[in-house]
Amino acid sequence: MPDVRRSFAITWRAAAGLGVFAFAALVLWGPVSLAEPSLCRSCHSPAAAYDDWLESPHASVSCGDCHTDRASLFGVGNSVALLGDVLGGPSGGPRVPDDACVECHAGLESADPVVIDNFFRMSHTGLAEAGYRCVECHAGTAHEVSEHRVGQATMSVCARCHNNTKETGACETCHIGKKSADVARRVDVEWSKTHGANWQSTHGMGVLDTCTLCHERSKCQKCHDIPLPHEKNFLAVHGELAVESREACLSCHKGSLCESCHGIEMPHPDGFLRGHSSVATDAKDARCKTCHPVESCMRCHIAHIHPGGAGS
Repeated sequence: MPDVRRSFAITWRAAAGLGVFAFAALVLWGPVSLAEPSLCRSCHSPAAAYDDWLESPHASVSCGDCHTDRASLFGVGNSVALLGDVLGGPSGGPRVPDDACVECHAGLESADPVVIDNFFRMSHTGLAEAGYRCVECHAGTAHEVSEHRVGQATMSVCARCHNNTKETGACETCHIGKKSADVARRVDVEWSKTHGANWQSTHGMGVLDTCTLCHERSKCQKCHDIPLPHEKNFLAVHGELAVESREACLSCHKGSLCESCHGIEMPHPDGFLRGHSSVATDAKDARCKTCHPVESCMRCHIAHIHPGGAGS
């Protein structure tokens, strides 16, 4: 029996030692592997990550300088994330904390605008206060932009705040001279597509809320017969406009869009009132309640007296 206990104690110590070694290896693995870019290449496709990095302005910056979560025990958290990538396949998602960028790009927290090549200026202070992260606009700085990362911010992103309500939407706030417009057409794919030679066919593909930064709503109404872009509460009040002119809706939307929300043909076809009992299950039918209060049913079904005294 003593030999068994001794053997068990040795086994337990060996297992504990192995566990400590494994934990230490895990703790060190992330920081060490990130310090040597060629190790990253063993998992990430060279064309998608490593070679792009070599050709980028960040070629002199190691992977660990950007991809280490400094707030997570000196990279231990990143080690765990990397282990998850190895076991489940690389996600390609950007784990780049803002402090990794600010460590090199100091002064961005200043309210003074940054001027780029004398054609574009902006201040990062408002973006930080609004909760935007560096990689949301600068995802393609060191690597090719993929489905996991967006490129430079588009006009539709900027216009979330520069909408003449929160902040001014005047072009000259950020854009300097004709060169800036030329760069915007080349870089901002969304803007160039909606303003190109085929703009009449493609302008609806953009974020419509940004149209009013440059165009009066009345210009849209000339073609669409209704004010555009839609007001914030349009969904709640669109019924009256749709009944007056469904054709105005169909200039942008497919007719099936109405049915996909209402569950029945909209607007109601001629003769619907006479046969609506075959569609509506009762006064509380969810499809009816979308537009009509229960009281509208009661006006006909209870308020008057049927032969035999119904509703008394």
